[in-house]
Amino acid sequence: MRSNRILLGFGIFLVFLLAAEQADAHAWCNTRNKCRWWAKKYTADTLVSCIGYPLPLCRQHSGDCDWTGDFSCGWRNCLWGGGNAAAHNGNVGCYQWDYRTGQGVAGDPATRETRKDDQGGHEVYSRTEFDDATHMVKISLDRGEISALQGGLAGRLDVYVLRDDTTEDQVKPGEEAPDPVPTPENTLWHGSVVLTDGRLAVTGFDPAAFKVSTDEKGLSRASFANVQSVQRFDIRDEDFDNLVVRVVTSEE
Repeated sequence: MRSNRILLGFGIFLVFLLAAEQADAHAWCNTRNKCRWWAKKYTADTLVSCIGYPLPLCRQHSGDCDWTGDFSCGWRNCLWGGGNAAAHNGNVGCYQWDYRTGQGVAGDPATRETRKDDQGGHEVYSRTEFDDATHMVKISLDRGEISALQGGLAGRLDVYVLRDDTTEDQVKPGEEAPDPVPTPENTLWHGSVVLTDGRLAVTGFDPAAFKVSTDEKGLSRASFANVQSVQRFDIRDEDFDNLVVRVVTSEE
């Protein structure tokens, strides 16, 4: 009986050990044009977990009509490396930050192997402005930096303009509707910045506004400041009211 308990305990230990091989550290903001009781104007999320483990090690989410507060997931260790993340969002803009090492991943789980000494992260200050009269959305990347190690996972920043199709009758009283997830059907505009092996690929923004440098260890940094994109949408007023700007960082 005692030996069975020992074997069971060892098996559980192996499950947790294997589950902790990679970390998932993520920070993102959603900013809606209008605030409603079931869909808050400002939301912020942080997530830290390990690939293979079914539950996040830390998850923080908040939504409000004025300011979400400061939400963070402190460092979470995995078998090799780990990750942490922080975010806040409000009427003065969105701030998001994450950092990872080793087999840690910021964003969705990676599908390929990476260096055991891999590292990278993001720090982004951004703002969103909606003009109801002209149906224009102004996205400002006030300043920030993306870092990624050559030969490791790429770091990326994605910005989406989405249509939120959730209606009041789909949400139970007292509950908050989930933030929309980008799909081909609800995405009206998408911009991205991807740093891979010291090379930068930019869509939706001016590539000349981003500067890349690489140190002697092969760690590349893409820095930017005062980057803007203004988009006009030829849609109905009620659809413009339902627009959401999503700023998200991840690895690939």
